[in-house]
Amino acid sequence: MKLVINVSKRLLNTKPSSFTKSRIRQKYVPHSVEPTKDEISYLQEFLSKHERTVILTGAGFSTESGIPDYRSDKVGLYSRKNYKPMQYQDFIKYASLRQRYWARSYVGWPGYSKIQPSKNHYIVANLEKSGVLHWLITQNVDHLHNRAGSLKVTELHGSLYSVRCLSCKMRIPRVDYQRQMEEMNQHWSVQSFERATDGDVFLTDDQVKGFQVPSCTSCGGSMMPKIVFFGDNVSKSKVEFLYEKVNQSDSILVLGSSLQVYSGYRFVLRAADQGKPIAIVNIGETRADKLASLKLNVKCGDILPLLQFPGSITDNLS
Repeated sequence: MKLVINVSKRLLNTKPSSFTKSRIRQKYVPHSVEPTKDEISYLQEFLSKHERTVILTGAGFSTESGIPDYRSDKVGLYSRKNYKPMQYQDFIKYASLRQRYWARSYVGWPGYSKIQPSKNHYIVANLEKSGVLHWLITQNVDHLHNRAGSLKVTELHGSLYSVRCLSCKMRIPRVDYQRQMEEMNQHWSVQSFERATDGDVFLTDDQVKGFQVPSCTSCGGSMMPKIVFFGDNVSKSKVEFLYEKVNQSDSILVLGSSLQVYSGYRFVLRAADQGKPIAIVNIGETRADKLASLKLNVKCGDILPLLQFPGSITDNLS
């Protein structure tokens, strides 16, 4: 006989220090209504019926940790500002844009690196432990799934926690590059209290002046975060690996993504082409709403803690 327990309640009782210290930050979470009993039941049934679910998470999944997204109504960066994200070719070509990027990132990193996984990240990690999750694909670069304990995870767009040289490809941890920037900019100091999406903050052109960008210590080349900027492509090998995970799955569950970016949307299309059930939990419309057998217009943090997951996982939570 299988043991059925409420993962979220037990996790909240046993690991409270792992969560954000007080109330989950709601500043960047769009308005939503609480899920109905029927909606909770529908998602519960979806997870219970499938044993090899691929989960795809997007920026909306991390807003409850205090990280803004781009597209959320009224609270996303596109709604609040005339904001244009860094483009890959611009970063490659223009030293002035690399200076602006790294100045903003340098100021934002101390606060960004302290952001903690939300309860949602821990619940997804325990779906893996319970055997429900076949693989996790995250479009986020915040590394929060890994920090919450997920092992079967691919960071589709890379991670801000690593930096690489554009010339010799040498990699170093982001914390080491932060120290290098600090050493080179001991007399440069600015403040910003407005967080952007990718670990940076908003600075004026005047604030950026004078900031020094460290070069690669191995070859002198330009350094770049190990992420996929807009206008760049996910590696073919990573895409093929994840296509195979979708091929092996029996369903796909999207959490907190509008799927407007094709790099993530393609995996939902693959599942749809194979006739596999698709469920979506996201505040607002998504690109795949017409493909979904279940679409819930609710906040992840309002519904995931109410679910029960099959499997004897008590040992994993102790």
